Amino acid sequence: MAEKTVKSSDWQVILRTAIMSIVILAALLFSALFIEKALSNPIPKYADDIRIAAVLFAIWLVVGAAIRSADKVKHSIEGWKLILLGTAIVVVAAFIYTVIKGYFPDMIWNTTNSIVYPFEWNKFGFFSAVGFVLSLTAVIRLRVGSKFWSKVLVYLVYIGIAVLVYALSRM
Repeated sequence: MAEKTVKSSDWQVILRTAIMSIVILAALLFSALFIEKALSNPIPKYADDIRIAAVLFAIWLVVGAAIRSADKVKHSIEGWKLILLGTAIVVVAAFIYTVIKGYFPDMIWNTTNSIVYPFEWNKFGFFSAVGFVLSLTAVIRLRVGSKFWSKVLVYLVYIGIAVLVYALSRM
């Protein structure tokens, strides 16, 4: 029996990868909240910092895996589409996380002691910037053939971010 090969378009691969990754990332963002709640009594000073570290680690993990898997499925996807994929995953997962956290605050917190806003729009700029930078570095590491030049380009991206942060802090 002859095997039938199905060719997927770039956007089909990106959409399938994005849906799975968004669900996984949103679940990891919620699990970071539960980690913070569990650590709030033993080490209240560092509970929020550990949650932020867990969130950034989860974003790095999911975005990198999504970009690598989309590239494995279809190697001819352009780099800008992969960067768009990573950024969109982070922004949509953060949106889902914010909406659910805002409408169901009793899941995590006691609402009498804390105020949870339904939409935290100021965080979307942060999440989109983190998603863009992680996507850019993942695409650089994936598409640049030489390990040396990929490291150089990634370090240039990090240096550019440091210079940008420094320049914005001086304003």
